[in-house]
Amino acid sequence: MKKPNRKMTQSLWVLGSGLLASANALAAPMTFSQIPPGAGAKEPAPNIIVSVDDSGSMGWDINGCMTMDFRTDVYGNLTDPTRPAGAPTCPSRTSNTNPSRMASLRAAIVKTFGDGGTNKGIISDDRIRLAWQAMWDNGRTSRPSGQQNNQDLLTAGQLNTIKPFSGTHRSNFNTFISTLSPVNGTPSHKMMANVNSYMSSTGSTGPFATSPGTTGAPYLSCRRSYHILMTDGAWNSETTGAGNKGNVDGTARTLPDGTAYTTNTNQTRVYRDAWGGTKGTLADWAMANWATDFQSSLDNNVRALFPVNGNETVGGTSLSRYWNPKNNPMTWQGVTQYTIGFGNSATTWNGAPNWNSTTDDTYGGDYNTLVNGPTTWLNLFNTSESQTTLEGRRASDLWHAALNGRGRYFPARTPEALENAFEDILKDILAQTAKPLVSIASNTSRLSKNGLAYVASFNSERWSGDVKAYPIDDDTGLPALTPTWKVSTLLDSTNTSEFSHSTRVVLTHNGSTSTSASGIAFKWSTLSTAQKSLLTNGTADTSTIGEERLNYLRGDRSKEQPATGGYLRQRDSRLGDIVNSNLWYVGKPLRMDTDYPGHASFRSSYASRTPVLYVGANDGMLHGFNAQTGKELLAYVPLGVYTNLRSYTQPDYVHKYFVDGHPFAGDADLDQGSGTNWRTVLVGTLGTGGRGYFALDVTNPAGFNDSSAGSIVLMDKTANVDADVGHIFAAPTVDNQTSTLSQQIVKLNNDRWAVIMGNGYNSTNERPVLLIQYLDGSKELKKIIAHSTNAQTNGLGAPASFDVNGNGTVDVVYAGDLKGNLWKFNLVSESDSNWGVSAWSGSSTCNNSTACKPLIVAKDSGGGARPITAAPMLMIHPQGGLQVLFGTGKDLIASDRDTSAPPRETIFSVWDLSTYRIESGKLVADDTDPVDESNGRSRLVAQTVTGSSGSGLVETSANSVTYDRTDSDTKRGWYFDLPVSGERVLMAPRFFDGPNLLFSSVVPKQVIEGETCDLDSAQDRNFLTILNAISGAPPKTSVFGDEMDPSGNATRLQYGSGEFITLVDSKNRKTTAINTDYFCTGGNCDDDSNPNETCVGSQCANCTGPDCPPTNCVGPDCSCNGQNCTCVGPECACEGPGCRGGCGLTGGVLDLCRSGLFGARTDWRELR
Repeated sequence: MKKPNRKMTQSLWVLGSGLLASANALAAPMTFSQIPPGAGAKEPAPNIIVSVDDSGSMGWDINGCMTMDFRTDVYGNLTDPTRPAGAPTCPSRTSNTNPSRMASLRAAIVKTFGDGGTNKGIISDDRIRLAWQAMWDNGRTSRPSGQQNNQDLLTAGQLNTIKPFSGTHRSNFNTFISTLSPVNGTPSHKMMANVNSYMSSTGSTGPFATSPGTTGAPYLSCRRSYHILMTDGAWNSETTGAGNKGNVDGTARTLPDGTAYTTNTNQTRVYRDAWGGTKGTLADWAMANWATDFQSSLDNNVRALFPVNGNETVGGTSLSRYWNPKNNPMTWQGVTQYTIGFGNSATTWNGAPNWNSTTDDTYGGDYNTLVNGPTTWLNLFNTSESQTTLEGRRASDLWHAALNGRGRYFPARTPEALENAFEDILKDILAQTAKPLVSIASNTSRLSKNGLAYVASFNSERWSGDVKAYPIDDDTGLPALTPTWKVSTLLDSTNTSEFSHSTRVVLTHNGSTSTSASGIAFKWSTLSTAQKSLLTNGTADTSTIGEERLNYLRGDRSKEQPATGGYLRQRDSRLGDIVNSNLWYVGKPLRMDTDYPGHASFRSSYASRTPVLYVGANDGMLHGFNAQTGKELLAYVPLGVYTNLRSYTQPDYVHKYFVDGHPFAGDADLDQGSGTNWRTVLVGTLGTGGRGYFALDVTNPAGFNDSSAGSIVLMDKTANVDADVGHIFAAPTVDNQTSTLSQQIVKLNNDRWAVIMGNGYNSTNERPVLLIQYLDGSKELKKIIAHSTNAQTNGLGAPASFDVNGNGTVDVVYAGDLKGNLWKFNLVSESDSNWGVSAWSGSSTCNNSTACKPLIVAKDSGGGARPITAAPMLMIHPQGGLQVLFGTGKDLIASDRDTSAPPRETIFSVWDLSTYRIESGKLVADDTDPVDESNGRSRLVAQTVTGSSGSGLVETSANSVTYDRTDSDTKRGWYFDLPVSGERVLMAPRFFDGPNLLFSSVVPKQVIEGETCDLDSAQDRNFLTILNAISGAPPKTSVFGDEMDPSGNATRLQYGSGEFITLVDSKNRKTTAINTDYFCTGGNCDDDSNPNETCVGSQCANCTGPDCPPTNCVGPDCSCNGQNCTCVGPECACEGPGCRGGCGLTGGVLDLCRSGLFGARTDWRELR
């Protein structure tokens, strides 16, 4: 509720535009997407080649003994003379029940890659692209006839080469693993050579084709490639199937990015050795595969990985980040190498460098002395030494190869360690190919409060969320890089003092619509039969499964995969993704514009209550977190999300929105103005997650517990919703001074408290309706229907309210709809039966009719109506009435982001001529003269772009706007067509400084679906435009600073990822925070106790009372008319005690000089 009686002193954090939702093409009703815009774009799935050992020793158990699970013709029932020296005494093969190494390999593969059927392991379908090979492919004849190709080779186009890992390709891999049979030697070189030759394949069957074997282009050049080599022993048979590679790592060369690889510096010492012969070591092949640009025709834009940023000191060497083996600077299409040594002969060797078997860290043991010296890699080709001696060293080549290939070496001494090795490698790869630009993103708004900046985010890899608190630097005003706390740390803690699913306070509603409607604990024992049925899918699941599913939602992870007996979806965090829901802070109760009876006592009673951050998440809950510590205090499960809760727990979960709307809170007297029952009420909506809204009593966080559910849950109207209630996306309308004061929880002229909302979109009736949800009495819903026709694909957006006479009750409300109508709702009467859309004839109203008229229909230059989704801004016009400022545009469905022919959106500033008077102590509206519906633009002056600079600054016109109340043909305001294709306004304007307003606009990120190398393009482009509210002219002084804008004429700026914008106010304060001050200079201006400062009439001609100002007005735009002075020019410079300050916005009955009218929301956003 905007009021004309508060002093403007406020700071604003610059922020980007938020998103609503995306969806499919416009229809009636609209279909909203269930995936965040841009989250469908992903870094290309990596190419992974898995090379496994099927040599004879794979038939042994982990101790090197023959086992009973292979055919006798593999070894015969004899002692094998090639069994490693020093192996333990073995039982006979037929009595050895230990699993063979091959059986252990199969188990490890099934656990990590899945079984080719419903078990997906840790890899979801199409998350990777897989190829595979064995050293010999001994089991090919056991496979079905169509799968008997030589899978000891990698030949482009064959079934074992790179393809998306799903469907038939999954089952083929499982068949390959299950039919392997151990025999012959260990030609590891051959497997490295196969990778080398295959990765250079091109065309539609090559590893960089979009779908190898089916579709060639586009060839995504940023796709990463990996090789996992698993072997159970030192290599032999090095001449089998491998060409000559030589001493690659000991030879200087130029890498594909132009960097010189030299052999005379400690920077490269850990990679090189002095030998390799003609064949080369595995390390030489790994270096060759890493250092080769296998696809020279493609751009080199593989994303370099630098987990260690900057130099790292290793012993006496300062390793640069490029040559640090913990990093991978590869930008070309090379191969990253991982190695697994399984069993004793692949995990130990004779001589230095020594491996630390306690830590099993690739960068432990003698790594330090390999970097600095004197340790060197072992000579594996010394012809003067015995073959047995050389073979005893060769396991070290696995470590060396992993370092040269910028991967890691995993020694696996047990079958369990083998499983862990595959799992760790795959998790490494998955983490390296989930680029943190789109899949890990901040949500729409950030809140700055009490020295902390709060940031909500989501990660689309497993749809987890987080809220972090960053301390704000006192000097710079910027948040620190390291958070003070993270909600995920606390919610995912195993410390029961920090989190316990059994004692967690999670509430819901019992679903009743009768007098028995009540809040209840979200526990199996308290749910209704209907609610239980939704969690068990009717009778498909048992009640035990239903209860376990509910406990999962509460945070129990005992039935979560991959735990023993786990069958519910694995989560990265107990907190679901937070995409569109804004953070809302509730601290101590704040003084409102009006000091209502009893509110001072209420504020005093709860001055020390725990501050809480509220936000909706797509785990089915609204969450409340302690704003000082991050600990969760409350969660609420709305009725409208029950339908999809079961799917959230399923392993095959596909993302859905649940509680994705914006919560907001405010104080209200729930006993119809008695002053005795003040409560803090929080209202939540589901956004894309569902229709409707709910309300909670969050007055006392100390009393959040299960037993208080009945008093905390005030109402839940998210199930079986009214036919005029849709998906409510609108961001809350807030006080200009304080972001934690809602302007939608208000007192009305019938002396009742209510929530006012636009009805949103996709309601059953699909028409624009103002919702007035009473919070007191019987809590009924009052509807004002702006246009009665159903099925319009329409709905009402965010409302802005105004208290005309400053008595603490809302008198008028403005809101726009998808058809471009800017509606005015007249709530002046003390009876809600008289409320309605302004009929533009005195105080009469219109409701539930096709004849109701808007103030203006927003149209583009071609006459097409443009949607209005953001709340307007209201301010007083110099000649009385209100100036209504708003922008057009929407971002609801996918077609809204269509770049083929994006519409041109517009900022409008329209004068509502209506005046108000006091009759018999009551306010009376004189609504008059809406702007012509057919061609409203003709009644407005166009402001246009006049110039631009290379720094992104834009200058705009100052075309004159002449206002005249008596001339019916005079202009009624101005408009500014946004100049950038696809740009639109999705947020309410806000006051910046004096008469100037700040408009935030955005070109939303393109809906990139599927794999792409251009994730950076999936970013919003944000713009700030600062214009005079009344005239549309540029500000009088530079707002972007002399360095950026030496001419001082710029009004627009584009800002991008990670930027904080420095703006300059009229007091020449330069800061990342926008300081906006309004100083009232008139007598008694800031005295809230002055009851006699009441003026009526369009020019305040009837000022009465002892405190009416004198008439010593000065200034070129000042006009005095006997008893009062008013500023009449659009840039009014009125001064002196008889004036209403220097803001140029005085009006007939409204006292402008108390704090709050021009304050700006305190807010912080991380720009991405």
